[in-house]
Amino acid sequence: MLVHGGKGLDIGKEIIPNRSHATALASVIEAAMRFGYCKTHKEITLTAKQLQKYTGNYSYAPYPNIKFKLFLKNNMLYFQQDNNIPIRYVPFAKDKFFSYEGERGESTYIEEGDKKYFRFTVPGQKPQRLDKLK
Repeated sequence: MLVHGGKGLDIGKEIIPNRSHATALASVIEAAMRFGYCKTHKEITLTAKQLQKYTGNYSYAPYPNIKFKLFLKNNMLYFQQDNNIPIRYVPFAKDKFFSYEGERGESTYIEEGDKKYFRFTVPGQKPQRLDKLK
C-alpha cells in the first residue's frame, strides 16, 4: 500500500482496477514511462494500395551494405532487417510512420525527384536516412 497525503492508496483497487498483484505496479510504471518519456501517436488506416508505395528494399545511407525491406502482410506494413523479427510500421499521417516498439521515433517518407527515402528521427538524436533502392 502506498501512502499519499496521509491516506493509504491501494494500487490494485484504486489505480488499476481488478489487479491486486504485482502486475498492477508494472502497469503503473509502464504508463508513467510512456507519459514522461514517449511521444504517442494516433494510428490512421491506409489501404494496402496506399501502403504499396512504401514497400521495397532500402539501404542505410552511411553504410549502404546495411539493408532493410518494407513489405505488406495482412494489409499492414512491416520493416525488417535481414532475418530479424519484422516490426510493424504504423501510419499516423500522410507519409509518416512509427512502431509501437519504439514509439519515440518517427519515419517520414520523402520523394525528391527520382530519390525516395525514409528519414528516421528520434528527439535529441541525429536523423537517419534509409534510401529506397531501385
